[in-house]
Amino acid sequence: MSQELVDAKQLSEMIISGANNLENHKELVDRLNVFPVPDGDTGTNMSLTMNAAVEELLSADSLTISEIARAVSKGSLMGARGNSGVILSQLLRGFANSIEGKENLGIFDFAQALNQATQMAYKAVIKPVEGTMLTVSRETGEWSLELLKTKTTMLEFFGNIVQKAQSSLDNTPNLLATLKEANVVDAGGKGLVLIFEGMYKALSGTPIEKHKEEEGEEAMVELHGVQEEIKFTYCTEFILKTDKIDSEGMLRLIEDKGDSIMSVGDEDLIKIHIHTNEPGYVIQRALDYGDLISIKIENMKLQHENRLLGEQAEEKQESKRYGIIAVAAGEGIASIFKDIGADLIIEGGQTMNPSTNDFIEAIDKVEAESIIVFPNNKNIIMAANQAKELSRKNVTVVPTKNIPQAIAAIIAINPDEEARKNEEHMNSAIERVRVGDVTFSVRDTSIGGRAIKEGDIIGISQGELRSAGDDINSVAMEVLESIVTENDEIVSIFYGEDLSEETANELKQTAQKRFPNAEVEIYYGGQPVYYYIMSAE
Repeated sequence: MSQELVDAKQLSEMIISGANNLENHKELVDRLNVFPVPDGDTGTNMSLTMNAAVEELLSADSLTISEIARAVSKGSLMGARGNSGVILSQLLRGFANSIEGKENLGIFDFAQALNQATQMAYKAVIKPVEGTMLTVSRETGEWSLELLKTKTTMLEFFGNIVQKAQSSLDNTPNLLATLKEANVVDAGGKGLVLIFEGMYKALSGTPIEKHKEEEGEEAMVELHGVQEEIKFTYCTEFILKTDKIDSEGMLRLIEDKGDSIMSVGDEDLIKIHIHTNEPGYVIQRALDYGDLISIKIENMKLQHENRLLGEQAEEKQESKRYGIIAVAAGEGIASIFKDIGADLIIEGGQTMNPSTNDFIEAIDKVEAESIIVFPNNKNIIMAANQAKELSRKNVTVVPTKNIPQAIAAIIAINPDEEARKNEEHMNSAIERVRVGDVTFSVRDTSIGGRAIKEGDIIGISQGELRSAGDDINSVAMEVLESIVTENDEIVSIFYGEDLSEETANELKQTAQKRFPNAEVEIYYGGQPVYYYIMSAE
């Protein structure tokens, strides 16, 4: 076994090169999604998560293995988007935990880190599915341990890692029938291979550079709703390196000095965020317990004066028993959520997965004894739960997978009852709702033996492909046939941004004749991607 070592500078270059390689090919990864609903965001989510880790890495003042580990762990955690991003953040955290405290990394260190990364990622998933990025990670880690038995250089080691990861990826269709039927490999696994390839290229002296810069637009949407009357002027953020106080202790020292406070601990590093009028005091208290790795202080009043906001500033909410946060895409659906009691809407949904940090910022804005979060997409639930774990507030994540489930759940909330009872009400309401969608296929594929062409109109009933065709309303009626029963009283149809009210009314009339015992209602949802979102109960 070779004794070659990778130092901090090389490790940083490898991580950045891996992120760049993923960024350059994220559209390819996006296109690998199997199910013909346009869920083409795995590459985007993984790339945003990896870029957040790199951004944190580049913001560090000094460069040691431990600081790289911490930065990558924290950055990926806070920037994780979608299921693939959350899993990637756990892989990076496990990797970072393993290399913590090391001055240089040998082959044995990398092998250990790869396996610890896999262990942490598997723990983050309740029901791991083989044939996914988890499998690619696990099999690559296991192979790295086998390589320890051979005499190999560091470069040969990583070359073998890339080959094994690719071999594992190529085998994913044999482990997951859905992949095999559609004749594609796993998208998340492909993202991991790209990261490994980028790391190998950097190690070989030819690091990957970004093909194009796309970070500006992402940065522009980070701030939402600065208040017109700012009580605390300075947005103060820093990372404290300490072994003398924990995150909760630090919070107690400064909690009366401002608002929007976040104190997140990760062993001997604490990240602090606070809006305050006394940044000097806050920083000095931190210096009493350790060293500051990074500091950022911004005058929010000055920023507010110099920035033209495209929307009204959000008013500070009075504290109440329940606060509601819902994820939605489409002005009509957002308006409906507001009408039935939602306090804050996070823009997002299919192909637009909010990050963990988006949820943390939203939770921070809502003043209530208990905060209820509705993710409204299966690919967003993990990020919402991760934000719940990081928040100090009393947060409940209701695992809604679509808009009708959330609407039914919100209506079921009784503000006079305790949280546990309301959770029962919401879960019961969700179970009573049957949901169908009409959208289009983003690629040629095959589902259940049925050939689907790119651009075909497809109907989905309770998450399963129901019909396909070239007429939107005809496909919609086939879906309604599958979800509406003779005992249903309400059929709700939300039409998207690409349809006219006239077309939606034609569907309503047809559905009302077919289901005379139910009240059929149409609503303007304005949602992208889906022509119709429909429900029956």
